[in-house]
Amino acid sequence: MLIDDDVQQQFSSFSPGFWIFTENVFKIDEQLKKIFHLASNEITLENFLNSIDKKTADFLRTFFSSSEAELLNIKFTTKNNPNTYFLMQGSVILRDTGKNALCCSGYCIELESQFAVPRLLYANEFCEWEWNGISGECQFCDNYHALLGYAPDDNDFPKTFEDWVELVHPDDLDAIEFQRQLSMNPEAGDKFECSVRLRHKDGHYVWTIGKGFVTQRNHLGHAIALYGTNQSLEVIQKKYDNALQKINMDPLTHTYTRDFFSKKWKDIENSNIYPISFLYIDICYLKMVNDLLGHDIGDEMILKAVKIIEQTIQMTKFIIRMGGDEFLVILPNCTAELAAACINNLSKAQSHYEDGKIPSVFAMGKSLMTNKSSLKETISAAEREMQSNKEKTRQEDRAILLYYIEGIKKKKIDYHDTRI
Repeated sequence: MLIDDDVQQQFSSFSPGFWIFTENVFKIDEQLKKIFHLASNEITLENFLNSIDKKTADFLRTFFSSSEAELLNIKFTTKNNPNTYFLMQGSVILRDTGKNALCCSGYCIELESQFAVPRLLYANEFCEWEWNGISGECQFCDNYHALLGYAPDDNDFPKTFEDWVELVHPDDLDAIEFQRQLSMNPEAGDKFECSVRLRHKDGHYVWTIGKGFVTQRNHLGHAIALYGTNQSLEVIQKKYDNALQKINMDPLTHTYTRDFFSKKWKDIENSNIYPISFLYIDICYLKMVNDLLGHDIGDEMILKAVKIIEQTIQMTKFIIRMGGDEFLVILPNCTAELAAACINNLSKAQSHYEDGKIPSVFAMGKSLMTNKSSLKETISAAEREMQSNKEKTRQEDRAILLYYIEGIKKKKIDYHDTRI
């Protein structure tokens, strides 16, 4: 796909960050988080408006709460960085009867200057197209074909604008009519942006944001060349989900992190799921295994323990990795009797002697929380019980792990560590 050099020079290559706006919150990917130097992948509308220049904030407040506009295209500065300009573009996907925006999506970038106009170059998640206004032919990049389930050389893929219109959802044809007007009348402007659903080869529709601009008009003002992109909203959601997973999920065990627990506890607490049982679990002698056999074997020991927890406890649970060798299991709607049964089943599931396989040895404690209990004290109670139980089996557990290690190393081991 070729773009005239003089047109290409008008635009700058950039790396955009993407956002989705739902429930009065911006959900952003890692790139946008980096652009705005944010600590989280979510920011409320009010917090965002309070961080940017007042003129833009006033406009956005109206745009999201009481406007009929569907397209967003603004340049702004932040209070912390008033000399740097940012561009935000997006489309409203849904408004309620009161004109409040329920769902919007788009991207944001940092501009080299307030007069800069961005252009997307070679971004895999963007699907580029060109339209020849003289012949009516369209050229679509390989990404565009893939977006809609077609091979690059599939002859069934549209070759003209009118063929492409056949893929557009019937409810989105008004946006296509605007593109026709723009191509014929320069007073309609030289660029457009819209949300449009395109039919996949298997029949379902893919939500996209379409953007385009006129690159050349003839003496009558008719467009003879257009260039544009379509961006899948599914890609944006996936980028956000991946970023969120990195924050909320421990990369080794895929259990929840302590940060997730801190942020989500209020949601759990307000869900009326009492009594809540807590199991505090400590993997025994992990440091000894790491020191003598290496962290790869130690990781295997951790993963084995997590697998036993996941497979043994069949009821609803949240598994939190509290530290290197400690896990907290939250059991909503779980009585003390059920928690005790879980502990008993986990004890039976621990694997002590399996030929060639690392043992899984862990100490456990439990506690019960009612709606009048303190979270901190409840967790501490489970941890204290775990430590007490750990002391009772300390020598036995150490012997189990040493037996395994000596079998691997084919020699007797004399290991001492006061921190165990």
